[in-house]
Amino acid sequence: MTGASFRASRVLAILLRAEECLFAVLLFLLLALGLLPIAGRWLPALALPGGSELSQQIVLWLALFGAGAATRDRKHISIDAVGHALSERKRLALRAAGELVAGFVTACLLPASYRFVVAEAAFASGQAPLAFAIPRYCFMMVIPVGIALVALRLFAAAAVEGGAAFRRPRGDGAA
Repeated sequence: MTGASFRASRVLAILLRAEECLFAVLLFLLLALGLLPIAGRWLPALALPGGSELSQQIVLWLALFGAGAATRDRKHISIDAVGHALSERKRLALRAAGELVAGFVTACLLPASYRFVVAEAAFASGQAPLAFAIPRYCFMMVIPVGIALVALRLFAAAAVEGGAAFRRPRGDGAA
C-alpha cells in the first residue's frame, strides 16, 4: 500500500467513525427528547419548549444521513431484472450505469432542496427559534447536505463499479 492510499484509507476511516458518532449522538438526542416530557411532569424545569418539533427534525437528519450510509454500504434499493443473466463484467458496467443515473437524478434535487431552505429562511424570519436560539431553517440545511451526500456516494460507487468492470478481463466465464 502506497503512502497516499494509506492516508486516504485513514481519512476514510476517520470520516466513517465521525459519521457513526453523529448517528449515536442523534439517536441519544432523540431518546432524550422523547423522555424529557415524561421527566417534565415531575420536574417542570426540564420541559423543553419545541421539543417535539426538534425531535421531528432529528428524525429528518437520521433519515437523510441514514440514506447516505445505506448508499455508502450499497444497501440502497436497486432494481436488477437482468443482472443475474450477465457476465460479471457486464453486471458491473450495468450497475455502474444505474448508479450514475441515480446520482444524476439525486443531484437534480439539489437546487430544489436549496430553494426550499431559502424559502424556509424567508418564512421563518418572523418566527421564534426552534430550540437553543437556533433558527428553524438551520435545521433544514440537512436536506441539501443529505441529498448531496447521497449523490456524491452514488457517483463514487459508479466510478468504482465502472473501474472494476473495465479492469476485469474479457473472458470471465459467463455470457
